[in-house]
Amino acid sequence: MMSGGDEAMRSNISFLPLSRQHCKWIRKLHQKKYRRKEKLFIAEGLNSFHAAVKTPHHTISEIIVDHDFADKVRDNPSLFPLSPEIPVYECSRDEMESLSSEETPQGIVIVCHQKEFLVNETTTGKMSDPLIYCEETSDPGNLGIIIRSSAWFGFNRILIGPFCVDPFNTKVIRSSAGTIFGVEVYQSIHRDVIIELADRAGYTLIAAVPAGGIPLHQCEKSEKNIIMFGHESKGLSRHLAERADRRISIPGCGTVESLNLSVAASIILYEFAVQLGRF
Repeated sequence: MMSGGDEAMRSNISFLPLSRQHCKWIRKLHQKKYRRKEKLFIAEGLNSFHAAVKTPHHTISEIIVDHDFADKVRDNPSLFPLSPEIPVYECSRDEMESLSSEETPQGIVIVCHQKEFLVNETTTGKMSDPLIYCEETSDPGNLGIIIRSSAWFGFNRILIGPFCVDPFNTKVIRSSAGTIFGVEVYQSIHRDVIIELADRAGYTLIAAVPAGGIPLHQCEKSEKNIIMFGHESKGLSRHLAERADRRISIPGCGTVESLNLSVAASIILYEFAVQLGRF
C-alpha cells in the first residue's frame, strides 16, 4: 500500500499519448538535415537522461518512454527528477523500436535542444588548456570516445571541423556515454580559424601524427595548447600538419601499422593530463 506522499508523487506524473505524426517527426531527427533545421537532437537511455538533467548545455525538450518504462516510473517516480513543464509521451514497444537506433532499446528517448557554442574573443579568454580539435573525424564511435576521454581527463572544450561527423549523431552520443552533455562542442570550426586562434591567443599547435613525430612522452609542455586529430585513415591535412608547432607520435613496438584514432587520442589526452598535474 502506498502512502499519501507516494500517491501524490505518482499523480504529478502525466504521460501524454504519442501520435503517429509526432512519432514520424521524432524519427526525422535521426537525419542531420532535420537536426540542424530544428536545432534538436535525440539521445537514448538513462545515462543520457541523467546527464541531460544535471547539465545546462542541452536542455530537454521532451521525453518519450514505452509502456514498460512508464510503469516503472509510476511505481518509482524518483526515476524522473525533472521539471513538470517537460512533456513526457508514452508509446508502445513497437513505436519505441522505430524511434530508437539501438538493437535493444532501453525504453526511453529524450529530445534535446542543441546549444550553440561560438569561438570569439570572450570564449577564447575562458578556454581551458588544452583545447581539442578534430579536423575530419568520420566515424561516430571514434568521435564519441574522444569526447568521452576528453571529459574524463577534464578537457571540456572540443572544436569540431566542418567535415567531421555530426557530434549530435545518435551513435556519437551513445559512444560518448552521455558525456556530450557536460562538454562544450564548437561545431564547423575551419582549420584556418584554428590557426588564427593560435596566433591571436598564443596557443601552441600540436599535431597528432601516426609516425615521425616527437615521442609523446618527450613533448615539451606549453602553457596553452591545441591538440589536433585528423581523419582515421588520411590523418591531418597537410596544411595543418605543416603549420603545427610540434608533431607528436605514440611509440610502439608491435607489428600493427597504427593505433585506432580514438585509442591514440585517449593515450595522448592522458599524457597531457599527467603533464598538467591533474592526478
